[in-house]
Amino acid sequence: MHLISCARCGRIHPYGQCPIPVTKNYRGRAKSKNRVQKFRSTARWQHKREQILERDRHLCRMCLDEGYINGKDLQVHHIIPIRKNEDLMLEDDNLITLCPMHHQLVEGKKKYISYLYRLAKTPPGI
Repeated sequence: MHLISCARCGRIHPYGQCPIPVTKNYRGRAKSKNRVQKFRSTARWQHKREQILERDRHLCRMCLDEGYINGKDLQVHHIIPIRKNEDLMLEDDNLITLCPMHHQLVEGKKKYISYLYRLAKTPPGI
């Protein structure tokens, strides 16, 4: 008998015998997350990511807007998340370079969308 640590219930039990049933939502989230993870490893995404970093001069656009220069540990953020609109996943205006602190700050928060779009559409000034 093969025991596993279950991601759904957190218990250890035989494989396939979780007391919590798999729901449609659970499966759907797993599939969409898997699709996003696969996309992030493609050459198309790596190329687009590098283009956005170059466009933003390898600087966090929010730090720059606040008067700071920060080029460490940069991430390219999807303003409208891939899971909400896959058509925008490679659109320049939907992508912006952020430091981890600002990326975490804006992640999933609608109030930053128009601000981030404005930053993404204007070239960075130093």
